[in-house]
This record gives sequence, C-alpha cells and structure tokens, in this order.
Amino acid sequence: YGYADALADGVVRPVIFLAYSGETRWRTNAGDELAARLGEPLTKDLTAQAWRTALDPRGEWIPQVLRAADARLRRLRQDGMTDAAGLVIASDQQAARAYGRLLGQITKEPAVVVVSDDATASNKIAEFTHSQQRWLVAVRMVSEGVDIPRLAVGVYATNAATPLYFAQAVGRFVRARRPGETASIFLPSVPVLLELAAELER
Repeated sequence: YGYADALADGVVRPVIFLAYSGETRWRTNAGDELAARLGEPLTKDLTAQAWRTALDPRGEWIPQVLRAADARLRRLRQDGMTDAAGLVIASDQQAARAYGRLLGQITKEPAVVVVSDDATASNKIAEFTHSQQRWLVAVRMVSEGVDIPRLAVGVYATNAATPLYFAQAVGRFVRARRPGETASIFLPSVPVLLELAAELER
C-alpha cells in the first residue's frame, strides 16, 4: 500500500514540490572564489559545494526560500487552513538554531527549534502539534512516528539525500484532514533531490 493508493483513498494529501535554484559563491581553502548555479549541470563535487553554500544561514539563498515558504504558509492560513504550520528540516543543530533566528526576523514570531540536545524536545513537539505557532525547525527529531497533521509547508534545508530519509521527511506533510488540502515542500534544485521528488510525483 503505497503513496499512490493512499492518495486515491484520500488518506494523504498531494504534495507540491517547489525547487529553488540560485547563484552561489564560496571561497575555497586556497582562497579562490568559486561560483555555481544550483539547478544547472555541475560536477558532483561542485553540486555538493553549491548545495552546502545555499544552506548556509549567513548566505542569501536560505533567507529567500524561508520568505517564500512563509508567504505560502500565510496564504494557506488565509484560504481556510487556519492552523497550517511549517517545518524546516536542517542538517545540524547550529544551522537549525540559525534558521530559527532567521524565521523570527522574517515572521516577527519566534520559531520553535527542536534539537536532540534539548531535554524538553518531545514536550516542544507535543505543544507545537496542538498550538497555533507557525514554524518548527528540527534536525532529525521530527521523523517517522511523529504526527503533526497541521504541517503543510516544508523547507528541505538538509543535504541528507537517501530515498528513505527523503520519503520520511515528505511523510511529515501528507496527512490528510480535509478534502482539498495540499502540502508544499521547498527544495534546493539539486539533481538527487529532484529525482526523488519526481519519483514521488510519479
């Protein structure tokens, strides 16, 4: 019983993947400045470096994507899904905390940041599930078994790219509640993620 069967039965909601490209620049250890565009054909090494640069909270890519994701979330709330929430999936704790600060600046509301070092993490997730708070940022805490049906917007801000991890991440957003609801997931435009997204869409 797969995703297609669950969609046909109305058990899950459809997911819209929004792939974001963009120019990235970084300095090598040797001091050289390199630039590459996410979404264009690159070597594996260049793709990995451009991807890592895009996810850097000090850069320009992630704030733009967070702004776009929050605009999507606001629209969902205005259109009737009044408790819609967003989840940013981060690569590590440092990035998660930085994304939380960025979201606070963008939305003027504090984001809930959940990391494994935090003894109150499970309580925070439980509180978020039943609250009106808009954004949750997590590393690997919100995985299989965590059920937050109001999650409707995701930002895949991690370089984890196994099919299982990706499917589990997407699974956080697809729980159907009412007919007509959709989920939106913002992705870096890198081949491995686009392939995984295309596979799910098929």
